[in-house]
Amino acid sequence: MSQKQTQFTILPNEVIYNIFDFLKTSDTLRAFAHLNGRYDDLLRFYIERIDLITGWEGDFYDFKWICSSIQALKINQYYVHCTKPINSIKFNDPLPFDQIQLFIDQCYLKTSILRKVNLKFDYIIFNEDIWSTIVRYKNTFEHFNFYASFMVNDKASIIKIIPLHNDHFDYHIKDGDPLHAYTRFVHIYSLPFVFDTLHGFISCSELSSRSSFLSVRYLYSTRTLLARPISFELLTTRMPNLISIDCDFSFYHECNTKISQLIFDQGIFNYIRFFRFMSYCSSKRCVCFTQLPQLLNRMPRLQCLITFDDPPEYAWHPLLPIQRLDFRRCDFTSFHNLSEHAPHLSTLFVYYTISSVRELSDILSSLYMRIPSLKLASIKVSRTYCSNGSYYEEIAKQALVQVQNMNKRLHHLTLKCDYGVAEFFLRNM
Repeated sequence: MSQKQTQFTILPNEVIYNIFDFLKTSDTLRAFAHLNGRYDDLLRFYIERIDLITGWEGDFYDFKWICSSIQALKINQYYVHCTKPINSIKFNDPLPFDQIQLFIDQCYLKTSILRKVNLKFDYIIFNEDIWSTIVRYKNTFEHFNFYASFMVNDKASIIKIIPLHNDHFDYHIKDGDPLHAYTRFVHIYSLPFVFDTLHGFISCSELSSRSSFLSVRYLYSTRTLLARPISFELLTTRMPNLISIDCDFSFYHECNTKISQLIFDQGIFNYIRFFRFMSYCSSKRCVCFTQLPQLLNRMPRLQCLITFDDPPEYAWHPLLPIQRLDFRRCDFTSFHNLSEHAPHLSTLFVYYTISSVRELSDILSSLYMRIPSLKLASIKVSRTYCSNGSYYEEIAKQALVQVQNMNKRLHHLTLKCDYGVAEFFLRNM
Protein backbone atom coordinates (compact mmCIF):
# COMPACT_ATOMS: atom_id res chain seq x y z
CA MET A 1 0.00 0.00 0.00
CA SER A 2 1.43 3.36 -0.98
CA GLN A 3 1.74 5.96 1.77
CA LYS A 4 0.77 9.53 1.09
CA GLN A 5 3.56 11.99 1.92
CA THR A 6 2.96 15.53 3.11
CA GLN A 7 5.41 18.26 2.23
CA PHE A 8 6.85 19.99 5.26
CA THR A 9 6.29 23.41 3.75
CA ILE A 10 2.50 22.99 3.69
CA LEU A 11 2.12 21.99 7.33
CA PRO A 12 -0.18 24.36 9.26
CA ASN A 13 1.31 27.00 11.53
CA GLU A 14 0.10 25.19 14.66
CA VAL A 15 2.21 22.14 13.79
CA ILE A 16 5.28 24.27 13.13
CA TYR A 17 4.85 26.02 16.49
CA ASN A 18 4.63 22.61 18.18
CA ILE A 19 7.95 21.70 16.60
CA PHE A 20 9.45 24.97 17.84
CA ASP A 21 8.38 24.04 21.37
CA PHE A 22 10.81 21.10 21.37
CA LEU A 23 13.81 23.16 20.25
CA LYS A 24 16.06 25.69 21.90
CA THR A 25 15.82 29.19 20.49
CA SER A 26 19.27 29.00 18.92
CA ASP A 27 18.38 25.69 17.21
CA THR A 28 15.09 27.11 15.99
CA LEU A 29 16.85 30.07 14.43
CA ARG A 30 19.50 27.93 12.77
CA ALA A 31 16.93 25.50 11.34
CA PHE A 32 14.21 27.87 10.13
CA ALA A 33 15.57 31.42 9.79
CA HIS A 34 15.86 32.90 6.28
CA LEU A 35 14.13 29.96 4.55
CA ASN A 36 11.26 32.04 3.23
CA GLY A 37 8.98 34.87 4.24
CA ARG A 38 6.43 32.59 5.92
CA TYR A 39 8.95 30.99 8.31
CA ASP A 40 10.48 34.36 9.07
CA ASP A 41 7.02 35.60 10.07
CA LEU A 42 6.48 32.54 12.28
CA LEU A 43 9.81 33.10 14.01
CA ARG A 44 9.11 36.79 14.43
CA PHE A 45 5.95 36.08 16.40
CA TYR A 46 7.25 33.00 18.20
CA ILE A 47 10.62 33.98 19.66
CA GLU A 48 10.11 35.51 23.09
CA ARG A 49 12.93 34.12 25.21
CA ILE A 50 16.60 33.27 24.87
CA ASP A 51 17.97 31.02 27.60
CA LEU A 52 21.62 31.64 28.47
CA ILE A 53 21.74 28.96 31.15
CA THR A 54 19.92 25.74 30.30
CA GLY A 55 21.80 23.75 27.70
CA TRP A 56 23.56 26.77 26.22
CA GLU A 57 26.77 25.78 24.44
CA GLY A 58 27.30 28.84 22.30
CA ASP A 59 30.25 31.19 22.18
CA PHE A 60 30.94 34.76 21.08
CA TYR A 61 30.32 33.98 17.42
CA ASP A 62 27.02 32.29 18.24
CA PHE A 63 25.96 35.47 20.00
CA LYS A 64 26.84 37.52 16.93
CA TRP A 65 24.99 35.13 14.61
CA ILE A 66 21.86 35.19 16.78
CA CYS A 67 22.00 38.98 16.93
CA SER A 68 22.30 39.28 13.17
CA SER A 69 19.43 36.83 12.64
CA ILE A 70 17.18 38.71 15.04
CA GLN A 71 18.08 41.97 13.35
CA ALA A 72 17.25 40.54 9.91
CA LEU A 73 13.93 39.24 11.23
CA LYS A 74 13.22 42.64 12.79
CA ILE A 75 12.43 41.18 16.18
CA ASN A 76 12.53 44.20 18.47
CA GLN A 77 11.39 42.72 21.78
CA TYR A 78 12.19 39.47 23.56
CA TYR A 79 13.47 38.30 26.92
CA VAL A 80 16.97 37.39 27.97
CA HIS A 81 16.21 34.52 30.34
CA CYS A 82 18.74 33.70 33.05
CA THR A 83 17.37 32.07 36.14
CA LYS A 84 17.73 29.11 38.51
CA PRO A 85 15.30 27.76 41.09
CA ILE A 86 16.08 29.32 44.45
CA ASN A 87 16.35 25.93 46.13
CA SER A 88 19.13 24.94 43.71
CA ILE A 89 21.28 28.04 44.13
CA LYS A 90 24.55 27.77 45.99
CA PHE A 91 25.55 31.09 47.48
CA ASN A 92 29.12 30.68 46.24
CA ASP A 93 28.01 30.06 42.64
CA PRO A 94 28.99 33.03 40.48
CA LEU A 95 26.17 34.70 38.60
CA PRO A 96 26.83 34.30 34.85
CA PHE A 97 26.27 38.02 34.39
CA ASP A 98 29.13 38.23 31.89
CA GLN A 99 27.07 36.13 29.46
CA ILE A 100 24.09 38.42 29.86
CA GLN A 101 26.22 41.52 29.48
CA LEU A 102 27.91 40.14 26.37
CA PHE A 103 24.57 39.34 24.77
CA ILE A 104 23.00 42.71 25.56
CA ASP A 105 26.06 44.69 24.48
CA GLN A 106 26.30 42.79 21.22
CA CYS A 107 22.63 43.28 20.48
CA TYR A 108 22.53 46.96 21.27
CA LEU A 109 25.96 48.35 20.53
CA LYS A 110 26.55 46.42 17.32
CA THR A 111 23.08 45.93 15.86
CA SER A 112 20.87 48.43 17.66
CA ILE A 113 17.93 46.06 17.77
CA LEU A 114 16.98 45.96 21.46
CA ARG A 115 14.23 48.40 22.35
CA LYS A 116 13.25 46.99 25.73
CA VAL A 117 15.25 45.07 28.33
CA ASN A 118 13.89 43.44 31.51
CA LEU A 119 16.39 42.02 34.00
CA LYS A 120 15.37 40.25 37.20
CA PHE A 121 17.67 38.44 39.63
CA ASP A 122 16.78 36.65 42.86
CA TYR A 123 19.14 36.51 45.86
CA ILE A 124 22.51 37.30 44.37
CA ILE A 125 25.58 38.76 46.08
CA PHE A 126 25.94 42.49 45.54
CA ASN A 127 28.74 43.42 43.18
CA GLU A 128 29.69 46.99 42.29
CA ASP A 129 30.75 45.99 38.77
CA ILE A 130 27.31 44.50 38.13
CA TRP A 131 25.69 47.58 39.59
CA SER A 132 27.69 49.98 37.40
CA THR A 133 26.60 47.99 34.34
CA ILE A 134 22.95 48.16 35.45
CA VAL A 135 23.22 51.93 35.83
CA ARG A 136 24.78 52.18 32.37
CA TYR A 137 21.92 50.18 30.86
CA LYS A 138 19.36 52.39 32.56
CA ASN A 139 20.99 55.42 30.95
CA THR A 140 21.34 53.66 27.58
CA PHE A 141 18.02 52.01 26.86
CA GLU A 142 14.80 53.90 26.45
CA HIS A 143 12.94 51.08 28.24
CA PHE A 144 15.07 49.31 30.83
CA ASN A 145 13.39 47.55 33.77
CA PHE A 146 15.43 46.03 36.57
CA TYR A 147 14.63 44.18 39.79
CA ALA A 148 17.10 42.26 41.99
CA SER A 149 17.30 41.05 45.57
CA PHE A 150 20.89 41.46 46.73
CA MET A 151 22.54 39.77 49.69
CA VAL A 152 24.63 42.29 51.60
CA ASN A 153 26.56 42.37 54.86
CA ASP A 154 26.70 46.15 55.00
CA LYS A 155 23.39 47.74 54.04
CA ALA A 156 24.88 51.20 54.60
CA SER A 157 26.97 50.78 51.46
CA ILE A 158 23.84 50.15 49.41
CA ILE A 159 22.13 53.22 50.82
CA LYS A 160 25.20 55.27 49.96
CA ILE A 161 25.21 53.99 46.38
CA ILE A 162 21.48 54.63 45.88
CA PRO A 163 20.66 57.94 47.57
CA LEU A 164 17.08 59.00 48.13
CA HIS A 165 17.27 61.60 45.36
CA ASN A 166 18.08 58.98 42.70
CA ASP A 167 15.31 59.26 40.09
CA HIS A 168 16.16 56.00 38.31
CA PHE A 169 16.20 53.43 41.13
CA ASP A 170 14.53 52.73 44.43
CA TYR A 171 14.93 50.04 47.09
CA HIS A 172 13.57 48.49 50.26
CA ILE A 173 15.50 46.56 52.89
CA LYS A 174 14.44 43.14 54.11
CA ASP A 175 16.00 43.32 57.56
CA GLY A 176 15.77 40.66 60.22
CA ASP A 177 16.11 40.72 63.98
CA PRO A 178 19.18 42.88 64.81
CA LEU A 179 20.01 40.54 67.71
CA HIS A 180 20.61 37.66 65.30
CA ALA A 181 23.36 37.49 62.70
CA TYR A 182 21.40 37.07 59.50
CA THR A 183 22.38 38.27 56.07
CA ARG A 184 20.47 41.37 55.03
CA PHE A 185 18.64 41.50 51.72
CA VAL A 186 18.16 44.67 49.75
CA HIS A 187 15.62 44.75 46.94
CA ILE A 188 16.59 47.25 44.26
CA TYR A 189 14.38 48.13 41.31
CA SER A 190 14.24 50.64 38.51
CA LEU A 191 11.62 53.36 38.33
CA PRO A 192 8.86 53.16 37.39
CA PHE A 193 8.24 49.72 38.92
CA VAL A 194 6.68 47.50 36.22
CA PHE A 195 6.99 43.96 37.56
CA ASP A 196 4.03 41.89 38.73
CA THR A 197 5.87 40.37 41.73
CA LEU A 198 7.35 41.96 44.85
CA HIS A 199 9.46 40.10 47.43
CA GLY A 200 10.62 40.91 50.94
CA PHE A 201 7.51 42.73 52.11
CA ILE A 202 7.25 43.78 55.77
CA SER A 203 5.03 46.86 55.66
CA CYS A 204 4.03 49.65 53.30
CA SER A 205 5.73 52.14 55.58
CA GLU A 206 9.08 50.62 54.59
CA LEU A 207 8.39 51.12 50.90
CA SER A 208 9.36 54.43 49.39
CA SER A 209 6.54 56.78 48.44
CA ARG A 210 8.41 57.49 45.18
CA SER A 211 7.50 54.03 43.87
CA SER A 212 4.12 53.01 42.57
CA PHE A 213 3.28 49.32 42.94
CA LEU A 214 0.04 49.24 40.97
CA SER A 215 1.51 46.53 38.71
CA VAL A 216 2.12 44.09 41.58
CA ARG A 217 -0.13 41.04 41.48
CA TYR A 218 1.93 38.60 43.56
CA LEU A 219 3.27 39.63 46.96
CA TYR A 220 5.78 37.66 49.05
CA SER A 221 6.56 38.60 52.63
CA THR A 222 10.00 38.57 54.18
CA ARG A 223 11.24 35.17 55.38
CA THR A 224 13.70 36.44 57.95
CA LEU A 225 13.27 36.24 61.71
CA LEU A 226 11.41 39.36 62.81
CA ALA A 227 11.47 41.38 66.01
CA ARG A 228 8.73 43.74 64.80
CA PRO A 229 5.22 43.28 63.37
CA ILE A 230 4.14 42.54 59.82
CA SER A 231 1.75 45.26 58.69
CA PHE A 232 -0.99 45.04 56.06
CA GLU A 233 -1.98 48.66 56.60
CA LEU A 234 -2.46 50.63 53.36
CA LEU A 235 -1.71 47.51 51.34
CA THR A 236 -5.04 47.64 49.52
CA THR A 237 -4.19 51.21 48.53
CA ARG A 238 -0.56 50.74 47.50
CA MET A 239 -1.21 47.40 45.73
CA PRO A 240 -4.93 47.32 44.85
CA ASN A 241 -4.50 44.71 42.09
CA LEU A 242 -3.09 41.90 44.23
CA ILE A 243 -4.37 38.40 43.46
CA SER A 244 -1.89 36.43 45.60
CA ILE A 245 -0.22 36.95 49.00
CA ASP A 246 2.39 34.53 50.32
CA CYS A 247 3.33 35.02 54.00
CA ASP A 248 6.01 32.85 55.59
CA PHE A 249 7.60 34.48 58.61
CA SER A 250 8.87 33.88 62.12
CA PHE A 251 8.35 36.16 65.11
CA TYR A 252 10.88 36.55 67.89
CA HIS A 253 9.21 37.91 71.04
CA GLU A 254 8.06 36.88 74.47
CA CYS A 255 5.45 34.12 74.28
CA ASN A 256 3.11 35.93 76.69
CA THR A 257 3.15 39.21 74.82
CA LYS A 258 -0.21 40.93 74.31
CA ILE A 259 1.04 43.04 71.41
CA SER A 260 -0.16 41.83 68.04
CA GLN A 261 2.55 40.95 65.54
CA LEU A 262 0.08 41.45 62.67
CA ILE A 263 -1.29 44.91 61.91
CA PHE A 264 -4.01 45.66 59.39
CA ASP A 265 -6.69 48.21 58.63
CA GLN A 266 -10.22 47.96 57.25
CA GLY A 267 -9.12 47.67 53.62
CA ILE A 268 -10.72 44.95 51.49
CA PHE A 269 -8.61 42.74 49.19
CA ASN A 270 -11.14 42.52 46.40
CA TYR A 271 -9.05 40.44 43.98
CA ILE A 272 -7.12 38.07 46.24
CA ARG A 273 -7.55 34.46 45.07
CA PHE A 274 -4.56 32.81 46.78
CA PHE A 275 -3.38 33.29 50.37
CA ARG A 276 -0.57 31.37 52.05
CA PHE A 277 -0.14 32.14 55.74
CA MET A 278 2.66 30.32 57.56
CA SER A 279 3.43 31.92 60.90
CA TYR A 280 6.02 30.52 63.28
CA CYS A 281 5.92 31.99 66.75
CA SER A 282 7.31 31.50 70.25
CA SER A 283 4.03 30.18 71.56
CA LYS A 284 1.17 28.35 69.87
CA ARG A 285 -1.31 30.35 71.93
CA CYS A 286 0.11 33.85 71.60
CA VAL A 287 -1.94 36.65 70.07
CA CYS A 288 -0.30 36.14 66.66
CA PHE A 289 -2.52 33.12 66.00
CA THR A 290 -5.81 34.98 66.45
CA GLN A 291 -5.35 37.37 63.52
CA LEU A 292 -5.89 35.08 60.55
CA PRO A 293 -9.72 35.05 60.62
CA GLN A 294 -9.77 38.85 60.52
CA LEU A 295 -7.59 38.83 57.43
CA LEU A 296 -9.70 36.15 55.76
CA ASN A 297 -12.81 38.23 56.29
CA ARG A 298 -11.18 40.95 54.16
CA MET A 299 -10.72 38.59 51.20
CA PRO A 300 -14.24 38.07 49.79
CA ARG A 301 -13.05 36.21 46.66
CA LEU A 302 -10.41 33.97 48.21
CA GLN A 303 -10.28 30.56 46.51
CA CYS A 304 -7.13 28.89 47.87
CA LEU A 305 -5.90 28.98 51.47
CA ILE A 306 -2.69 27.38 52.76
CA THR A 307 -1.99 27.80 56.44
CA PHE A 308 -0.15 26.37 59.40
CA ASP A 309 -3.04 26.68 61.82
CA ASP A 310 -6.65 25.48 61.84
CA PRO A 311 -8.74 28.59 61.01
CA PRO A 312 -12.20 27.00 60.64
CA GLU A 313 -12.14 26.47 64.39
CA TYR A 314 -12.36 30.20 65.01
CA ALA A 315 -13.32 31.78 61.68
CA TRP A 316 -16.00 34.43 62.15
CA HIS A 317 -17.88 33.79 58.92
CA PRO A 318 -18.10 30.94 56.37
CA LEU A 319 -15.41 31.01 53.68
CA LEU A 320 -17.94 30.70 50.88
CA PRO A 321 -15.65 31.15 47.84
CA ILE A 322 -12.96 28.75 49.12
CA GLN A 323 -12.32 25.87 46.73
CA ARG A 324 -8.95 24.62 47.96
CA LEU A 325 -7.72 24.22 51.55
CA ASP A 326 -4.24 23.04 52.51
CA PHE A 327 -3.53 22.15 56.15
CA ARG A 328 -0.63 19.77 55.60
CA ARG A 329 1.47 21.55 58.22
CA CYS A 330 -0.88 21.00 61.16
CA ASP A 331 -2.80 18.11 62.73
CA PHE A 332 -6.24 18.87 61.36
CA THR A 333 -9.21 18.40 63.71
CA SER A 334 -12.06 20.41 62.14
CA PHE A 335 -13.63 17.78 59.88
CA HIS A 336 -16.97 17.98 61.69
CA ASN A 337 -17.71 21.62 60.82
CA LEU A 338 -15.75 22.03 57.61
CA SER A 339 -18.92 21.87 55.51
CA GLU A 340 -20.25 24.94 57.32
CA HIS A 341 -17.14 27.02 56.77
CA ALA A 342 -16.24 25.89 53.23
CA PRO A 343 -19.44 24.60 51.59
CA HIS A 344 -18.03 24.88 48.04
CA LEU A 345 -14.73 23.12 48.71
CA SER A 346 -13.36 20.95 45.88
CA THR A 347 -9.82 20.10 47.09
CA LEU A 348 -8.65 19.38 50.63
CA PHE A 349 -5.12 18.62 51.86
CA VAL A 350 -4.71 17.73 55.53
CA TYR A 351 -2.22 16.24 57.98
CA TYR A 352 -3.91 13.70 60.20
CA THR A 353 -3.27 10.71 62.46
CA ILE A 354 -5.29 7.73 61.19
CA SER A 355 -6.26 5.49 64.11
CA SER A 356 -8.97 3.16 62.80
CA VAL A 357 -10.99 2.13 59.77
CA ARG A 358 -14.23 3.31 61.31
CA GLU A 359 -12.87 6.75 62.13
CA LEU A 360 -11.50 7.27 58.63
CA SER A 361 -14.67 6.04 56.93
CA ASP A 362 -16.79 8.34 59.11
CA ILE A 363 -14.58 11.30 58.17
CA LEU A 364 -14.72 10.53 54.45
CA SER A 365 -18.46 9.92 54.34
CA SER A 366 -19.09 13.12 56.29
CA LEU A 367 -16.90 15.16 53.94
CA TYR A 368 -18.27 13.84 50.67
CA MET A 369 -21.91 13.75 51.81
CA ARG A 370 -21.94 17.25 53.30
CA ILE A 371 -19.78 18.92 50.64
CA PRO A 372 -21.15 17.87 47.23
CA SER A 373 -18.46 19.83 45.35
CA LEU A 374 -15.57 17.95 47.02
CA LYS A 375 -13.47 15.95 44.55
CA LEU A 376 -10.09 15.34 46.20
CA ALA A 377 -9.33 14.62 49.86
CA SER A 378 -5.61 14.09 50.38
CA ILE A 379 -4.56 12.91 53.85
CA LYS A 380 -0.90 12.97 54.83
CA VAL A 381 -0.61 10.56 57.73
CA SER A 382 1.56 11.40 60.73
CA ARG A 383 2.51 7.71 61.11
CA THR A 384 2.92 5.04 58.43
CA TYR A 385 1.20 2.48 60.64
CA CYS A 386 -1.49 2.74 63.28
CA SER A 387 -1.72 1.71 66.93
CA ASN A 388 -3.11 -1.74 66.12
CA GLY A 389 -0.19 -2.50 63.82
CA SER A 390 -2.05 -2.00 60.54
CA TYR A 391 -0.38 0.06 57.88
CA TYR A 392 -2.18 3.18 56.73
CA GLU A 393 -2.62 1.69 53.24
CA GLU A 394 -4.61 -1.22 54.66
CA ILE A 395 -6.82 1.05 56.77
CA ALA A 396 -7.39 3.40 53.83
CA LYS A 397 -8.43 0.53 51.55
CA GLN A 398 -10.87 -0.88 54.09
CA ALA A 399 -12.32 2.58 54.76
CA LEU A 400 -12.76 3.10 51.01
CA VAL A 401 -14.86 -0.07 50.72
CA GLN A 402 -17.08 0.97 53.62
CA VAL A 403 -17.61 4.45 52.18
CA GLN A 404 -18.39 3.12 48.69
CA ASN A 405 -21.14 0.95 50.17
CA MET A 406 -22.77 3.86 51.99
CA ASN A 407 -24.01 5.77 48.97
CA LYS A 408 -24.46 5.18 45.25
CA ARG A 409 -22.65 8.41 44.41
CA LEU A 410 -19.63 7.31 46.45
CA HIS A 411 -19.24 4.15 44.36
CA HIS A 412 -17.03 6.31 42.14
CA LEU A 413 -14.59 7.15 44.96
CA THR A 414 -11.03 5.98 44.23
CA LEU A 415 -7.87 5.65 46.34
CA LYS A 416 -4.17 6.16 45.74
CA CYS A 417 -1.57 5.60 48.47
CA ASP A 418 1.98 6.81 48.04
CA TYR A 419 4.74 8.22 50.27
CA GLY A 420 2.60 8.37 53.40
CA VAL A 421 -0.31 10.08 51.63
CA ALA A 422 -3.77 8.61 51.07
CA GLU A 423 -5.58 10.40 48.23
CA PHE A 424 -9.31 9.88 47.79
CA PHE A 425 -10.70 11.16 44.51
CA LEU A 426 -14.35 11.20 43.47
CA ARG A 427 -14.70 10.63 39.74
CA ASN A 428 -17.54 12.13 37.75
CA MET A 429 -20.51 9.80 37.37
